[in-house]
Amino acid sequence: MDLGESVYLTPFNAVELLGISAFTGKEAPLSYASLYLYGGSSTAPHFPTVSNSLLILNLCLWSLVLCSASAFLLRRLYLNPVEEGKML
Repeated sequence: MDLGESVYLTPFNAVELLGISAFTGKEAPLSYASLYLYGGSSTAPHFPTVSNSLLILNLCLWSLVLCSASAFLLRRLYLNPVEEGKML
């Protein structure tokens, strides 16, 4: 299955593809069939691969987005003092 440019949209794909590229020692292919069929041999035809730098940038951007969203939501959190809880 050729995922095209959609691999950069989700951090789960980025983590998986970075793991594959770390295991194989080269950039991960977009099509898993090429990895299975040819196993990275030198006689394999050229298949499109993902960019490791874009995957790392994707993970950094997702981390920033999720950290800022959690900081925003934590600021909106209202904690009741203990004395108010005892009165109820």
